[in-house]
Formats: sequence, structure tokens, C-alpha cells
Amino acid sequence: PVALPYRKTTTVAVTAEGVDVTQWNTAAVTGNSVGQEVWDHTSATVEGSIGDRISTLFSHNLLRDSEEITAAATGWAATRSNSTSNAATAPDGTVTADKLYDDSTTGATHTLSNTATLATTAALTYTYSIYLKAAEYTTVRLRISDGVTGVISADFDLVNGTATAIAASGTWTGSTQGITYVGNGWYRAHLTGNKINDAARPIADIHLTNTIGNASYNGDGASGIYAWGAQLEVGAFPTSYIRTTTATVA
Repeated sequence: PVALPYRKTTTVAVTAEGVDVTQWNTAAVTGNSVGQEVWDHTSATVEGSIGDRISTLFSHNLLRDSEEITAAATGWAATRSNSTSNAATAPDGTVTADKLYDDSTTGATHTLSNTATLATTAALTYTYSIYLKAAEYTTVRLRISDGVTGVISADFDLVNGTATAIAASGTWTGSTQGITYVGNGWYRAHLTGNKINDAARPIADIHLTNTIGNASYNGDGASGIYAWGAQLEVGAFPTSYIRTTTATVA
């Protein structure tokens, strides 16, 4: 298989009929730019004939603390916002989703940001995805920036399941976005764009938006949304979620 930047590939030899390949799952994700199947990073049985080789590809997560979206975590920085850890049941059934809410600053943005940990700041295509659920607010804005001049962003409606693009600027081009319902009020939202220079590492942002969808507003110190499972990866679409703590999975 052809390796993509910051992705890992491997092949698994099938030595017996119905061999159990515990590293990989048979749930394929389509849309890979090199035409390969992308397999979920969990255990399952892969059927094969003796001597077959099964090509597999799994992704990575360049954000730290993917399930601890709070200012107390290593990976996240809060600006005029607050978080409560383990405030709700996450999409995987564990009580690990966080409540993100604004402070009482008026006429300002209320954000949390996570800077990617990369060995290089290369110009590549990045996809940012995160699981989100409405609380007092029903919309949210996601952004990827370089922290200097460029940004892509989109607004997501967590009731109607819609995504609205905002024009890319500076060192980012080709923004696309999408949202998928995953059950129990949760959506997985994603944002993709092309970073056209290597001036700085990408930063994944969550911008709270108020009841009328404004990203700059008067906070009340209590209203917000639920979030879980943040991921940033190199590639043109979101792949299976990979949990991180104080270190990334690259």
C-alpha cells in the first residue's frame, strides 16, 4: 500500500481460514485518496484464505487530551470559557464527555484551542473532527488556524444536523465540512482544509456561539455545549476516532 503522510500502513499475513487479526476491524471507511480500504482501529475477525495478505491503514490523532477538553488538561487552552469534566455520557457510553461553557465576558469570543504536536509544520491537508451535543446552545463554530494569518472555519447546527461554510483566509484554502448524527443527541462534526505554507503548526479551535449563532457575544457564565473525542489528522476526510491523553498518536 501507498503510505500517506503521518499515517501508518501494515500488511497482515493470513495463516489459517478465518484467522483472528486482533489489531484491525472489518468496518471499512471509503474515500481514501489512494483507493485503499481504511480499517477501524479495534479488534475483529478478518476472513481470509491461507496465503492471502490483507492491506490495512490506520490514522492518527495530532491533538493531546482528546477526551479532556478543559483548560486543566495539557493540550487545551481556554479563552473566556470554562469546562466541567465528565459531565455527560459520551458516544461510547462512558461518562467522559465535558461541558464547555462561556464566562461572563461581554462582547467577546469564548473559545478552547489545541495546538497540534508535529515533527514538522508542513503544508498539508488537515481534517479536524469532534463529537458535539447541544446543551443551552445549539450551534458551535469549529476552526483550524495557523495562529498567524490563516484560518478555515464552519458553523454547525447541533439540532438540525447542518454545517455551514465560512470563507477560508490567509494560508488556508479549500475548506469543506460535514456533520453526522451518531445517536443520543450526539453529532460528529468535521472540517477539512489545505494549509498552503509551513509557517506554523495547525491549531484546532472550538468557538462557542450563543442562542442566535453569534461567535462574539455577552457570556452568561453558564451556557454552552457538550464535547468529546477531538481529533486532528492529515488527510481529506475524518477516519476512526483515536483517543489520546498527554501524548498524541502519530
